[in-house]
Amino acid sequence: MRIEIGDRFKGVIAAAVESGPYTSPEDVVPKGVVTGALGLFAADQPRHQALRDSIAEALADPRRLLPEEVDRALDAPLRAEGRE
Repeated sequence: MRIEIGDRFKGVIAAAVESGPYTSPEDVVPKGVVTGALGLFAADQPRHQALRDSIAEALADPRRLLPEEVDRALDAPLRAEGRE
């Protein structure tokens, strides 16, 4: 698989190769890093989908809430965890 890196990171990688102990871009970004990042991405997808579903459900709900009701609903999980 070939992965394109944006210009922002190309400069960072090139500088690391030029000035550091790295001999190639592959030394800077080994395959394991990409595999790990993709693993994290895949693990987050169910949470992201649940959030998208929740937003779509809220937008489809015809009820209108007062700002105070929204604040209480958003604060509830924090109170439950004792972080408020």
